[in-house]
Amino acid sequence: MEMFLRCRAEEIAAGGLILITMAVVLDTHNQHRVAVLLTFIESILVDMVKEGVLSQERVDSFNIPVVLPRIEDIRRLVEKNGCFEIVKMEMVEAESATDGETETAVMHLRAGLEGTLTNHFGNEIVEQVFVRAMQHQQKLHFSRTNTSTTAVFAVLKRN
Repeated sequence: MEMFLRCRAEEIAAGGLILITMAVVLDTHNQHRVAVLLTFIESILVDMVKEGVLSQERVDSFNIPVVLPRIEDIRRLVEKNGCFEIVKMEMVEAESATDGETETAVMHLRAGLEGTLTNHFGNEIVEQVFVRAMQHQQKLHFSRTNTSTTAVFAVLKRN
């Protein structure tokens, strides 16, 4: 985030605005829906290793570097950067799939991850991953008490 802000500061003229929307967690005891979905895909890859479809090394070399900060962390990083003034920063709750809408969640997951997974594992494996995801979607649970779809919407002004 520090590098992102530094680079945007070089690109944006004084007085210019940048809009940022990103997933956040409310606290360390809260899991974001994105993390639940990625853990679900991980469990499918682990099953494929156990069945001999994929090698452990191949799965171990796959990484999706996702960091879901708290809104306070974002505020602190913007202030530390010093190049932007926070014009507006608020949390928003995105529409969320309920347990009954897991098929839609799996389809969204495929839309977002298919390219990355294909580049690493190949088309055949990716097809198997999402066939399995649809078959086992009942294992995908979004708890109302500790799973969020919270995002931050921020308007920053270049100093």
